[in-house]
Amino acid sequence: MSQTRRLAVILVADVAGYSRSMEVDEEGTLRRLKALRAEVIDPKIAGHYGRIVKTIGDGLLVEFASVVDALRCAVEVQSALAEHNAPLPPDRRIELRVGIHYSDIVFENGDIFGDGVNIAAQLEGWAEPGGICVSARVQEDAAGNLDLAFEEMAEQEFESIARPARVFRVGADRIAEAAKHIPRRHILIADDHPLMRSALAQAVARALPGVELLEAASLDQVFSVLRDQLPENAIDLVLLDLYMPGMSGFTGLFSIRAEFPAIPVVVISASEDPVTVSRALDYGASGFVPKSAPSEHLAEAIRTVFDGDLWFPEHAEPVGRAEDVALGARVATLTPQQLKVFAMLAEGRLNKQIAHEMQVTEATVKAHVTLILRKLGVGNRTQAVIAAGRLLVDPSPPVSGPVVAPAEAPGSTTRAAQQV
Repeated sequence: MSQTRRLAVILVADVAGYSRSMEVDEEGTLRRLKALRAEVIDPKIAGHYGRIVKTIGDGLLVEFASVVDALRCAVEVQSALAEHNAPLPPDRRIELRVGIHYSDIVFENGDIFGDGVNIAAQLEGWAEPGGICVSARVQEDAAGNLDLAFEEMAEQEFESIARPARVFRVGADRIAEAAKHIPRRHILIADDHPLMRSALAQAVARALPGVELLEAASLDQVFSVLRDQLPENAIDLVLLDLYMPGMSGFTGLFSIRAEFPAIPVVVISASEDPVTVSRALDYGASGFVPKSAPSEHLAEAIRTVFDGDLWFPEHAEPVGRAEDVALGARVATLTPQQLKVFAMLAEGRLNKQIAHEMQVTEATVKAHVTLILRKLGVGNRTQAVIAAGRLLVDPSPPVSGPVVAPAEAPGSTTRAAQQV
């Protein structure tokens, strides 16, 4: 494979006093480090979109695309290790030193090389146990994005830099406070099958340790959660099944997008034919993950959507998109009440039945229908029902396939929506 060059954030970490610990208790040191890697370090790296390039003895070389992600990861790892070490005697503690630099690197066969890697390694050597040391470029990029109290050190000599350069550090005593100010992501899992909600929760927790998960089993519960969350705990993403009480097919997607257009929605469905996947895109979803897909696809989809992009299965080709895009744009103009009426029209309900369900008069329903016909650009109720049929999806039996995780991942919080 040929070499390529790219900008990257390089994080180097190693265990402080590792050689001494190995001399005192080699087997115990290796066992403790292995456990911390599995339970704390590696999951947090993955949760902040890092890639472990390689391990070198007690050290780690990690690549990130973002300075903010690298620093958040370092702070959370150091904070978690400090909490873990607190009750232990000094000779049994595993403490890391971390160095971070942002620079051009050479990528080849999965490995990375270049002066940037060497600089990150030198920075790590200047960090105190439990602390973080960064280059000036990392500190500048973090300013205004992270609440970190950097302390400027004396200018340092780097092997690959002709003149001394500015270096900054975050001491171990300030890590715990910094960790408190790292915002947590909130994801709402909306599915009426308890086992599927549990499987999705475990898959998400493994992909994004520390995320707060909320659950809903009906469309009413979805709106209850979305409306009740305070600004500082706002939902960042909805994972939405297409069939739950209160919604059929894409009607729930339209309702959520109408009231909360800034919240991305990823459809999680057992109906995974190309037409359904394509319509999800056309109707405003940010992603579509089949319930039969492996949990790695769900993790990739969430990360892609959080990065501001769309994620859909590779096999999904757009089908009839022009017509669906046009319908989606017209349906998006309906009010929440009109969407409810429209959804019940799709189910073939009469005005009297709709009025009873919504606890309004038939005259009110007729007024809604008149406005719906006008907004959709159709001439009669039959044409509206035909259009509404494109929002429905053939319900498929629940799937408990590869998304099911064997055990709950550490570091996540799940709470169910209050029954409404």
